[in-house]
Amino acid sequence: MYSKEYFKLQTIFAQRCAEILGKDLPYCLFHYTANYLRLGLSKPFNENDPTWVSAVKRINAGEDVTEVIYSFYQKRNTNQVVDDRKYFGFFGYDWDDEGKRIKLH
Repeated sequence: MYSKEYFKLQTIFAQRCAEILGKDLPYCLFHYTANYLRLGLSKPFNENDPTWVSAVKRINAGEDVTEVIYSFYQKRNTNQVVDDRKYFGFFGYDWDDEGKRIKLH
C-alpha cells in the first residue's frame, strides 16, 4: 500500500504545476501525477471515469485533495503496487497511441 504521504507529495507537485501552468488543480492531478493509476482506474486514461469524476467533485467542493485521493485509494482496495510500464535503463515509459508519442517517467 502507498502511504498518505506519497499522495501528499503528488498533491504538492500538482499544486505547483497548476501555479506554473495556469491550469486548474484537477487538470494537473490528472495529467501530471500517478493518482489515476494508483486508484486502479482503467487505461486508457479517461477524465470521465465515474470514480475520477467523483473525486474531482469533492476536490472542487473544497475538500482536502490528499484526503480525497487517499480515501478513494483505500476504498478501491488497490493494495498492490502496479507498475506496467516498460523500461529503458532506469527510465519508465508508456506509449501513447493517440498522440503517437512516448511518455517518460
